[in-house]
Amino acid sequence: MREQEIKLEKVKKSCRTAKKVMGAIKWIMIVASAIILLATIFVFVSSGEIDKDIASQVAKNAGEGTIAEQIDFKFNNGPLFMRYNLEEVIEEGNYSEVILAALFTGAFATIFMAVAFGLMQKIFKIIDNEDNPFCEAVISKLRKVFVAIPIILAIGVGILPGVFIGLIFWCIYNIFDYGYVLQKEIDETL
Repeated sequence: MREQEIKLEKVKKSCRTAKKVMGAIKWIMIVASAIILLATIFVFVSSGEIDKDIASQVAKNAGEGTIAEQIDFKFNNGPLFMRYNLEEVIEEGNYSEVILAALFTGAFATIFMAVAFGLMQKIFKIIDNEDNPFCEAVISKLRKVFVAIPIILAIGVGILPGVFIGLIFWCIYNIFDYGYVLQKEIDETL
């Protein structure tokens, strides 16, 4: 029995460490989101001046390729809500729209990453507080988190990464669920 207690204490110690790391990353993402949102507001307010400044630079560099190549913004492989005709937007002189789209995407990604890391932090907190990592509370939270994170990835990054991470999380969830069933049988036997 002593060996089990030592192993459980190691699990709890690693969960406490992971909980702290997840919390730190969550707060970094929250601060990054705030900074990006402030930059978005600044660009939105200053869009007229930004468009004029970029237009003058584009005019100076005329003949050095298309405007999109000069500015070097490529959104065609981004998330679904970011795909639009970049050349058309730039030809109209709406350069700040492209910058706003990039900032909005960054804010969207960091906000969802903060949520994902917060959810993972809660799992490690539950495991740290329970006598056993294979309990109903952990399984229930894993189920919710392991559904939420792939959806967040699918929306923010793309469907393929979301499906890939979802498959990995589904396998990990099944391992924990099996451990929970075994633990339940052991507890009922005693």
